[in-house]
Amino acid sequence: MAKWQDTGQGLMWLDQPQRVVGMRLGTRTSAVFLNEENAWVVISPGPDWAAELAPRLDLNKVHYLVAPNMYHHLHLTKAQKMCPQAQCWLAPGLAAKRVDIKADGVLTDQSPWQDSGLSTFIVNGMPGLNELVFFHAPSKTLIMTDLVFNIRTSDHWWTRLAMRLNGSYAKFGPSKVMKGMVKEADSARASFEQLLQQPFTRIIMAHGDVLEAEDAPQQLKQAFAWLWD
Repeated sequence: MAKWQDTGQGLMWLDQPQRVVGMRLGTRTSAVFLNEENAWVVISPGPDWAAELAPRLDLNKVHYLVAPNMYHHLHLTKAQKMCPQAQCWLAPGLAAKRVDIKADGVLTDQSPWQDSGLSTFIVNGMPGLNELVFFHAPSKTLIMTDLVFNIRTSDHWWTRLAMRLNGSYAKFGPSKVMKGMVKEADSARASFEQLLQQPFTRIIMAHGDVLEAEDAPQQLKQAFAWLWD
């Protein structure tokens, strides 16, 4: 069953069921309101996100659709059909992988929405992922995708087993697969040092429970402490 959450600060997110190689990981779509443009940015559109959010936001005001890394693009063409007026922005390298997607831009550290309180940060040193992380200043929220998981519990045995084997069950942090994607530790560490300078108290990720804590930056640094070793 889909669930949505509205912070009342120009940020909402939608949780929907989704299976990945048999695991019941679910997926999360984030929607950020840009006051300067009176428009919405939708990050990582999931299955049927538009039908779920349409009663809560005007789809005609969705001006941007974002694929934030090399993997979260499966529902993008459907989202484009639902919101034909929206520009489509991709993570670096994704356009070559998905030549069928009509893209309007490639995201970098120079956010096109900086003036509306939404900053972007690319995590370097992981060319197989090329994930963009977003900081929404009004709600003090860091929006991540696959860099971290926070699946605290599951009633599905294969999900529990697979995530334990992947080193990311019942805890917040990266999986073994994500760690293996780091090819240049110095570059990745520099990217996280930038992220840790942001005053966030909430971390949204695609898979798992949203983390809400005053010490969220400390928890994120601890999860990636191996980059400093």
